[in-house]
Amino acid sequence: MVILLFLALSYSVIMAVLKDLIEYQGSMALIRNFLGEEINISDSFRELDGKELIIENCPNLKTIEANNCGLVDLLIDECPKLEYLKVYNNDLKELDVADNSNLKFVRANYNKLESVDVSGCENLLELECAGTKYFSRIKELDLTDCKKLKKLVYYHNSIKELEVKHLQDLEYLQLSARIRC
Repeated sequence: MVILLFLALSYSVIMAVLKDLIEYQGSMALIRNFLGEEINISDSFRELDGKELIIENCPNLKTIEANNCGLVDLLIDECPKLEYLKVYNNDLKELDVADNSNLKFVRANYNKLESVDVSGCENLLELECAGTKYFSRIKELDLTDCKKLKKLVYYHNSIKELEVKHLQDLEYLQLSARIRC
């Protein structure tokens, strides 16, 4: 009983801190100048439904998890230590995390993505941007200079362009799209 009460209180405190951390401006939600290493606003944080999330100037941030939030857009700027991005099951149409050189893992499955740009993410090891048979929209995927990419999961999508320059380390590839070589 005491443990459950502690967990409930801890959750309440975390949600209160998150609400204080996020600044709302119309259809945008902003997180600025956060000094922590991890942001997890997944599942029960429905205040972001239908909003664009901007995360900027977070010099120590290593992990962002924003799953099942209903996000329609995500902008990440000046987060030089970011290594892990997990944003599955939202309504994202575009994912542009280009030139985040420390980024290692991107998991953006089950969104409404039309375009994914991870170019210049030279330490990226894994990219998952699979759709479903109902949301198969990705037409552009830019992997330019992702020299260390080992795993690409990209099924149920309708790609028209695929940039795969410098993918010498690719070990696992899961595709189900019509691609002309």
